[in-house]
Amino acid sequence: MLAYVALTVVSHYRESDKATYTPSMTFETTLVRLGSNRYEIPGGIAFIDGRDPGARPPTTLMRIPLWDNPSEIMEVTIMHHGDRVELLAYQETSGGERYAKVRYKGYSGWVSERYLDTQSSKSIGKEIDE
Repeated sequence: MLAYVALTVVSHYRESDKATYTPSMTFETTLVRLGSNRYEIPGGIAFIDGRDPGARPPTTLMRIPLWDNPSEIMEVTIMHHGDRVELLAYQETSGGERYAKVRYKGYSGWVSERYLDTQSSKSIGKEIDE
């Protein structure tokens, strides 16, 4: 719950707020397991990972949508395999799927945990760019 509360403060920080930011504005972070990795939220760094080594043949989704909310109703923008994102918060849906709220190139939105990794990786197999 603490990570989600911090999200409210962080998600309203805009580039225009830089002048009013002071070092005393600190946020408590939480170590969160998303997929098979652990991330610090808020403030942790992750990379978009579209690889699916279990597919036959193995594939890599090269374009991953950034959603307005974990229900995946409206696409905010498209991220690409290997892109760096900043983690802001996480949330588990009623169906048990976990999503991370991320900041990406001036946008913020939600991405499924299955598309996050701690390091940037080369694509594998067939690249799907749809």
